[in-house]
Amino acid sequence: MGRPRRVRGWWRFVAWPLVAWLLLCAGLVSAVLWAQRSSERELRQRFELRIAIGADFVSRYVADLIERERAQAVQFLSAATVDERTFAQSVAAFGYPAAVLLDGDGRLLQVVPANPDLIGQDLTPRYSHLRTAVREGRPAVSPVVRSAARGVPVVGFAVPFTTPYGRRVFSGAVEVATSPLGGYLQHAVDLPGTDISLIDAAGTVVGGSREAHTGLDTIADRNPALAAAMQQRPSGLLSLEDGRRYYYVVGPVRGSPWRLLATVPYSVLQRPVTGANIGTMAAAAGLLGFGGLAVVLRARAARNRAALHATEKQLRDVFENSLVGMAITGTDGRVSRTNAALDRLLGRRPDDLAGRAWSELLEPDGREAVTELMRRTGAGSIPGFTVTSRYLRADGHPVWVNQTSTLLTGREDRPDEIATQLVDVTEQRTLQQAEQRHAEEVAARAAALARANEQLEAANQRVADLVAMLTHDVRQPIAMITGYCELLTEEWDEQDDKSRRHDLDRIAATAASMNGYVEEILTLTQVDADTLLSRPTVLNAGSAVADALTHLLPDQRRDVTAEADPGLTVRCDPRQLQQILVNLISNGLKYGSPPVVVRATGHAGEACIEVLDSGEGVPEEFVPQLFDRFTRAATGSASAQKGTGLGLYIVRKLAHANGGTITYRPRNPTGACFTLRLPAGDRDGTQAAATGEPTRSATGPRPRRST
Repeated sequence: MGRPRRVRGWWRFVAWPLVAWLLLCAGLVSAVLWAQRSSERELRQRFELRIAIGADFVSRYVADLIERERAQAVQFLSAATVDERTFAQSVAAFGYPAAVLLDGDGRLLQVVPANPDLIGQDLTPRYSHLRTAVREGRPAVSPVVRSAARGVPVVGFAVPFTTPYGRRVFSGAVEVATSPLGGYLQHAVDLPGTDISLIDAAGTVVGGSREAHTGLDTIADRNPALAAAMQQRPSGLLSLEDGRRYYYVVGPVRGSPWRLLATVPYSVLQRPVTGANIGTMAAAAGLLGFGGLAVVLRARAARNRAALHATEKQLRDVFENSLVGMAITGTDGRVSRTNAALDRLLGRRPDDLAGRAWSELLEPDGREAVTELMRRTGAGSIPGFTVTSRYLRADGHPVWVNQTSTLLTGREDRPDEIATQLVDVTEQRTLQQAEQRHAEEVAARAAALARANEQLEAANQRVADLVAMLTHDVRQPIAMITGYCELLTEEWDEQDDKSRRHDLDRIAATAASMNGYVEEILTLTQVDADTLLSRPTVLNAGSAVADALTHLLPDQRRDVTAEADPGLTVRCDPRQLQQILVNLISNGLKYGSPPVVVRATGHAGEACIEVLDSGEGVPEEFVPQLFDRFTRAATGSASAQKGTGLGLYIVRKLAHANGGTITYRPRNPTGACFTLRLPAGDRDGTQAAATGEPTRSATGPRPRRST
């Protein structure tokens, strides 16, 4: 009974101190573990940042190589024909083991090494990057393939460019392993055991930190477990069956189908915090004492800080010595730090940029848009942006730059700072603008040439139509007049007066028909030369119709009935109105059937003159071409009559010249109705016309009564 009581008494004195000590140990262990996880996470983030910087460098290298390819191609491969020597020199300037030059249809123009059997073949079905460059007009990068010339892994950079003879594509094969990019990959990260590989979309290794090889190697061949892990997450911890652990990061390379893969032994990555891990284990095992633990933790913390400071120094050196302009701004948009490249780009001193608002560096035209993007990035609304804009140098001259800004977050992923890169593209922009102006000038000249060709073709067609009409329709009346004259000359004494009169009437009728042809040709010439002039005067509509009837043969006038409103006047050129009416009435007699009715009415300041016949009318399918030049219906009564096909075309032109219109509609139940609408004369003009022209009451049309 006594011993348990003593134990309970000891426990009563030691319980609370023990509980407090255990709680303190637990709190201290938790704090150490939290610090360990934070340090590990920060080291992983810094490793990921270094890989992201490497991926960005590869992206800029690809973009620069594509631009240099395009500039070289535009300068040396834009001629109408590119000979083998010129192409070989251009390829040698890049050091490519192989290259091709395609036209806009994908056909091979030149190839290095030379292979005449391939010239003219379409290579786009075989190579996807050539197909993309030819058909979509944008640069493309090929997967990794084995070089036919040297048998080493290469990738192709296909760059389309525009020439005066159409689009062309230049594609060169690059051996990444021995290129400057391969050298960069071998020294990009100096952590022991780190492996960096540049892979394409299929997982084939383009190049990396390992020694150059001649085979097509894939990540799946090297490390199947790593290939499977990459399919699940872009970064993470990989544990192998032999107990080794690696941390891997996969970063996309913009502007190409590549990804940058980096693996590092997890022990090497976490080496700066290894001491902290040991301290945590020691604290969990027994916490030998607050003093010793404090010393250990302090030493380990100092070691961690030294490692962090070393990493920060490396990043700071990258920032300061980069050839690309870089700046760090706060989330409020004010400049914190700049590197020397940015100072040179803007022509300013570092102390002049520090503390300055970012918007003050921009040209006013694009200031608002870029400032809004910076504001949204600083607020965490977007992770970053890329934009091309103009900045102002200290001397006031603008400079075009490609700006890429990325949000940097601190603890708990809160927005901390904005990292910005500026690349000078003024020369590229100037070249693009010059090319655009040249293209616009070429297009304008081509359009002007096309219009001139169209006008020339139209003029040639008019001449051909006129010659054909003269050959057929004018030669026949001349032959008829000549025949009747010869007949009269030979048989004058044998013929009586009636026969002679008959022959002379036929000669006169044929001469009148020929005069009508000449009148139409003269009017057509004025229309084509745009010299058709009208001198409108106020005319009595009834008198104008009567004048037109006097130009018909006596037997034709008997088949025409004219009606006109009393005192109706029309404003038109007298000679042209006469030509219009004679043409319409003659067409009614020639292609229609009598009787022909000419009706003149007035309404709402407009004079309307209708010519109606009783024939079969115009075929419905021919109505759209009725008023075109040199057109005649292929069916109906028109196909059996002679004519030039110019009458209604000239009528429409004369009507338009006098501010009027001419239309056609079928007459019910049968026949055709042509309606001429012209401006009516005012009362003063009516009186003047009525008193100034000779009276035609004996033969002229009477109001609503047949003549």
